Amino acid sequence: MKQSTANNPAVSTNPVPPIHILKISTCPSLSGQSTLTYHIGCTAESDILFRITGNTGAGVFGNEWIALSDIQQVFDAVPPGKLIRSALLQPLYQAKSINTPAFLLAALIGEGLVSVTENQGYYLRADPGKFMAEVAALVDAGVDLNVEDKPSKPVTRKKSNAASASASASVSKDSAAMA
Repeated sequence: MKQSTANNPAVSTNPVPPIHILKISTCPSLSGQSTLTYHIGCTAESDILFRITGNTGAGVFGNEWIALSDIQQVFDAVPPGKLIRSALLQPLYQAKSINTPAFLLAALIGEGLVSVTENQGYYLRADPGKFMAEVAALVDAGVDLNVEDKPSKPVTRKKSNAASASASASVSKDSAAMA
């Protein structure tokens, strides 16, 4: 996949090229108090992108697309084996919400790109191989999910934890089944 050519992974003011949405999924927030919805997209140049599109809790967030290459560039600044925190991702966002980097980190955990540690609030990079293979398969299959180009509004649902987990699994399976 194409790497970012920017010297600084900070937010770009360049227009965003057309993005094919490869996957729509959900994951728990880092606190576990809400469920997040996120998209994984891809440009014609094979840049992989993430964006947060929904939160069942009250926390606000930005819905900017963030390139995986920029995320990796930020992570590469951390020595191997060192723990990372969500604040590390803050420079990638134009929006001022402190929730968005934490929500992105939760999505990265959901995709297996980051792993949870015993130290609450601290995480480790994980091997991206499985994720990259999944994305390559979606790209090769020509997946381009059709969704509105705006974030969904927070939805408050009163479900048991088991029902909520079942619904989350269903959304992930449904978006993959659309492929």
